[in-house]
Parts: sequence; C-alpha cells; structure tokens
Amino acid sequence: MYDSRLSAYDRNGLLITPQWRRWSNCVSKVAYGVGIATQALTAYFIRDWKTFNLVITLLNLPFVAYYWLIPESPRWLSARGRVKEAEVILRQMARRNGCEYPEGAIERMQAEGREEERTKTYHLWHLFGNRYLIRITLIEAWSWCVTSMVYYGLSFHSGNLAGDFYLNFAVFGLVEIPASLLATYLVERVNRRLPLIAYHIVGGIALICVFFLQVSGKQDDYSTLLVALALIGKFTISASNYQMYIHTAELYPTVIRTIGVGFSSMCARVGGMAAPYIVDSAPLFVPPIVFGATSLSAGLISVMLPETRGKPLSDFVGKDNTSKPEKELVHVKDQEEVTGYISSV
Repeated sequence: MYDSRLSAYDRNGLLITPQWRRWSNCVSKVAYGVGIATQALTAYFIRDWKTFNLVITLLNLPFVAYYWLIPESPRWLSARGRVKEAEVILRQMARRNGCEYPEGAIERMQAEGREEERTKTYHLWHLFGNRYLIRITLIEAWSWCVTSMVYYGLSFHSGNLAGDFYLNFAVFGLVEIPASLLATYLVERVNRRLPLIAYHIVGGIALICVFFLQVSGKQDDYSTLLVALALIGKFTISASNYQMYIHTAELYPTVIRTIGVGFSSMCARVGGMAAPYIVDSAPLFVPPIVFGATSLSAGLISVMLPETRGKPLSDFVGKDNTSKPEKELVHVKDQEEVTGYISSV
C-alpha cells in the first residue's frame, strides 16, 4: 500500500499543474485520515482479525479500474517512444480544460528528455558532496526518522490511553484532516522552515508533558488532559509529516532531488520500524518521553536549515556553499518547478 501512495504522489506531479499540486496532495492526506477513522470503525464491528484483513483487502479491488480510468503520463509515454498515445492524451486534457492543444508539445518533451540523458548521472554519495549537502542530509535524515517514528508510534500508543481503544484510534486518524489543511495553508502563506520547527517543538513539549503526568501517578485524574496532549502531538507530527516533503524537495538541487527525498524516506522507514518496539517493549511512560525528546531534538536542529519559500535558489552549489563554487555540482531550475515537486514518505 505504501508503494501505491508513492505512485499517487508521483502521478500528481506529472498530471497536475504546479499551483494545484499541494492542494491535490492535501486532499489525499485528508482522505488518508478518513481512511484511518474508517478502519477503526470497521475493526469495531469486525473483531475477528482474519475476517477484518479479508475485508480491507477486498476494498482494494475497485482500484483495478484505475487502469482504464486514469490516463498514463504523456511525458512517460513520450520518453518510451509512444508518441501517438501521448498526443491523444494531451489533446484530451486540452479539450477538457477548455484550451487549445499546444502544437509542438511532444517535440518539446522529447527534447527535454534528450537533454536529461546528456546530463551527468548522480548517486547516493553525491548527497555528501560538500558541507552544505552533508548538513542538510544529516538533519533531514534524523528529522524524517523521528517524524515517522513519532507518527506511527502515537497511533500504536493510542490504545494505551484512557477511553475506548477504537474511538481513540479513529480520533487520532481524523486529527490528520485539520493538520493537513493547516500545513498546506502555512506553506502557501507563511514559509517552510518556521512552521516545521514549531510543529516538532510544540509536539515534543506536549508529549514530554504526557510523560510527567504519567510518572506523577495522577494519570487517572488527568486522563482527558493526557489524551488531549497526545492529540496535540499527533496533530503537529501529522502536519510536519506533510510539510517535510515540500521543504526537503526544495533543499536539494534538481539533479539529486529525487535521491535526497528517497534517502530521507528510507530513514523514515527505519523510524517507522522502531515505533512498535518502543510502544510494546517498554513501560507505559517510556514512549511519550522518547517521542517527545526526539521530536524536540528534530525541531531544534531544523533551525540550521535554510528557508526556501520565495527565495531564488543558487544555480550551483560549491564545496563550501559559496555563490562562486569551486566546482560545478548541480543546476537548479526555476522556483515554481522546485516547489511543485512533492513525493511521498
């Protein structure tokens, strides 16, 4: 299922114009939150785990129809020599959007593809090519790992909180809806860096407060407050989970952007794998302090990241991140294209 999320984000970047990509991905995150709540509702009525897994598996069958309902990427078709199919889809897109088909579109895409083939091939080690890249790569690796660990860890930990297990799980899913809307609005209206720092710090403080309330021995007296603080943690980490894709993509130059986001996503998977062990193998009060402290640390080190919104990115990055590089490393395209790129974790 994670691969399907990656494909969905990737298709958004290919089929949707830059000014609508972020809101399109916001809609998918909102739907994801609704899906979590629906999963809790389904589990409430179907208690047998075998039947439950069969039901949620069968729910994926309608997606087979996507093969016929969703058009293939014209750029992908053009790159593989299927020019006529690409032109048919482009003409359909132009007609449905009430505009004229841009003559020569296929030729321009093919020319861009030939230009990309002539460029240098970059690899994972290029993420550590200079001090600037080393800094952002290490910070992003830790931030993505922490975000994934806290995100999934809080979902697992919701069953340990006061109240009904199924209701808690559903609410922890629904809280992603306002979190995604807020993150999308702030990305458009404010900037990238400060909200991301605030999400981690506020969420970390809230979870550390959960820890102190639990070790005080008065968690039964403050059960509602504990749930509220945990929800604040889930809200902020969900917003961070959405916004990190955009900021990370903008931090890396064009030719290593996919590698940078992919490496960060790999680090996130490590955090996600660690989450259930932290929740299940430790005393009840341990997960909140681990999640809170790591989230706080991610927010503090993110202070060292540069702001990217509305700022022209330098064409080249040198060994010391100066404007006059010692050697050419990468070329960065226009800001609209960079900010329009969003991939999934």
